[in-house]
Amino acid sequence: MKKCNICTDGDTLQCTVCGIEVCEDCDADDKIPECDEHPSGAHTLRQNEIKNNKLIVGYKEYDLAGDVDLSESTITSLPENLKVGGSLNLSESTITSLPENLKVVGWLDLSVTAITSLPEGLEVGDSIFVYGAKIKRENVPSHLLDKCVW
Repeated sequence: MKKCNICTDGDTLQCTVCGIEVCEDCDADDKIPECDEHPSGAHTLRQNEIKNNKLIVGYKEYDLAGDVDLSESTITSLPENLKVGGSLNLSESTITSLPENLKVVGWLDLSVTAITSLPEGLEVGDSIFVYGAKIKRENVPSHLLDKCVW
């Protein structure tokens, strides 16, 4: 990631419209300047995207070649067609649904989440931990039922 355009310090997110790069501290302190596209200074910061085989969530990057731990995070969604080369831990996160065509080579932990169903296109190489989640058996595709750990 590039360095912040304002303080030149922290890792950044980029506005999807004007391209300014700002860090979490400057964003939180409302130091983002106005520009022609954003006279109010309300920029649209890019989040939850895949770039160079890394998942970018907020101001953090996760290497998709290995395990991705988003447990206890405030993430609410993941990008479509996400492929994780290891395991994916979403336990106790604020995620509410899984994207279409999610592929996880290892295990998937959805315990204690608000997820209520699993998408048809989900592929998981190992177990799917669903205890404490709001998933009901009737909302799990038949090809995934044997992988679920209730």
